[in-house]
Amino acid sequence: ACLSVLSALMPEIVITIDKTTGAIKIEGDNFEGKSCDAAMAPFENAFGNAVVRTNKPEYSQKIKKVQRA
Repeated sequence: ACLSVLSALMPEIVITIDKTTGAIKIEGDNFEGKSCDAAMAPFENAFGNAVVRTNKPEYSQKIKKVQRA
């Protein structure tokens, strides 16, 4: 059970290709702010103009810094 909770919080990239149109959707989940840019760049470069980018609301959020005691 702990593993499923942990993996739900880790950033991941999901790539979906529409069988009919060939449209490619690349989606970043569980990223904070613009931290997904570096992770998504290799995929966006590989697929080129076939990818249309749409940023989620989280993209505009500031990254929260966590202070440790």
